[in-house]
Amino acid sequence: MINFCFKMKNIILLLIIVFILSSCSAEEGNGQKVYYELVPIKRCIMPYSFVAGQTYEFEMLYKKPTSCHFYKGVYFAKKQGNLRIVAIQCGVVESNSCITYGENNSTNSPDSLTANYTFTATGTEPYVFRFWKGKNAQGEDTYYDVEVPVEN
Repeated sequence: MINFCFKMKNIILLLIIVFILSSCSAEEGNGQKVYYELVPIKRCIMPYSFVAGQTYEFEMLYKKPTSCHFYKGVYFAKKQGNLRIVAIQCGVVESNSCITYGENNSTNSPDSLTANYTFTATGTEPYVFRFWKGKNAQGEDTYYDVEVPVEN
C-alpha cells in the first residue's frame, strides 16, 4: 500500500509539472502577443583601443520607438574575421494603446535608455564594429562602423 501511494504521488507530481510547462507561452501577461525587433543604436561609448585579453564594457544609447517596446538584450553577431554586428533587441507588446515617441526626443527624455555590453578582445587584429542605425528609404540596413585597434 505504501509503495502504491508513493507511485501515485510521483504520477501526480509529474502531471502537475507537465501541466505547468504546457501552460507557458511566448505571450506576455494578459494574453497579449509579443514580437521582437531591432532598435537603432544612437551612440556608443567604448574604448579607442583594446589590449589583447582584456575585457571592456560598451555603453550604448538607444530610444524606444513606442511605450510598448521593452529592452530584451544586445544583439551581437560575430561575422567573418573580426567583424561584429551590434544592435539593441526589444520586445514589442501588440497593443492599440501604444504611445509613439518622436525621433527628436532629447537624450534626457524617459524613452532614452542605455544598454551595456561586455566585450573581451581575444584577437590581436583590429576589430570592426558595425552599429545598426536602422533601415534606409530602400529598406536596407544601415550601420556606422568603428574600427578599434588591438595593442599587444
